[in-house]
Amino acid sequence: MNKSRKIKFNSFLITALLLFSLQSSLYAQDIHFSQFNASPLNLNPALTGGFDGDLRLIGNHKRQWLTFTNAYRTFSVSADARLNQLQLYRSNISVGLLFNNDVAGDANFSTNQIKLAASYNYMLSRDSALNASVGINAGFNQHNINYNLLTFGSQFNGNQFDPNLTSGETFTNDNVNYFDVSAGLGLSYIFNPKFAANTGFSFNHINKPNQSFSDLSDIGLYQKYTIHGGLDWRFTRDLTLYPSAIYQYQGKLTELNLGALLKMNIDNISFHAIYFGGWMRAKDAGIVEIRFDYRMFNIGISYDINYSDLNVASNGRGGLEISIIYIYKKHRELRLPYYKRCPVYM
Repeated sequence: MNKSRKIKFNSFLITALLLFSLQSSLYAQDIHFSQFNASPLNLNPALTGGFDGDLRLIGNHKRQWLTFTNAYRTFSVSADARLNQLQLYRSNISVGLLFNNDVAGDANFSTNQIKLAASYNYMLSRDSALNASVGINAGFNQHNINYNLLTFGSQFNGNQFDPNLTSGETFTNDNVNYFDVSAGLGLSYIFNPKFAANTGFSFNHINKPNQSFSDLSDIGLYQKYTIHGGLDWRFTRDLTLYPSAIYQYQGKLTELNLGALLKMNIDNISFHAIYFGGWMRAKDAGIVEIRFDYRMFNIGISYDINYSDLNVASNGRGGLEISIIYIYKKHRELRLPYYKRCPVYM
């Protein structure tokens, strides 16, 4: 085999291995973001309505492994609202809507998800310091692949790839649809005006839906278990630290993220605060992040710096991620609950 043919053959092998690796990871992993706290409906359905306001709109976008051709491109948008806002109630119900889109690989393997979410929050203590929530989301998933964009070894004529040669492969379906259900729990406690803590657990893909493209096989989607938590630690009037962690387990894969954000309040009519921080994703990547509170928006920008074995191919370039959160809060007067008056006898 001459040098030119050897180079072309090696290029083919590398491409095939990358496609195989990418396809395997697509089946094994859920859509996820480095800024996991900025995508609460993806993190845990119990976090639906977990904000101070009436309506929350969130957009997330991530491009992962920028040195790879057609690597992960992920987009998410969600909306959630609290249905009863009077603080005199010990409980409230929230609802939400979530849409995710992910595209990766030379064959444009795509995932589309649309889910409805609902949660119930209850104050466990009279002073409202201890709160618990339970949530559920359910919806439809679709996977799609374009086989016409793939190339195969049988199309290599000895010198180069010939698209006119048959691939020798037979495919029955180019898309698959299934129904998916997830649930979660949340707990938060305010120790004092300067210190609070929260934790949660979510159980995804409870029904283990079949995601196989073949009618002759059954490939169940692995159930995923997530534990997350964080602290709200206010040092001074203008400085607050937000440590957080997340652990996820799905199939044979695990992921652990540890990190923190430091918030600095700004005395400005438009810019209210700036956040600096980062996380470490165990055995995979470091994440640096900066956020802003601008009027009614919270905007975050982060970047993954890869240090795993994949660093040889990625050159350390993990991925750029952006999140935008908008919270609307209606001004309202506090109204006491209606009580039937008892007659006064004199």
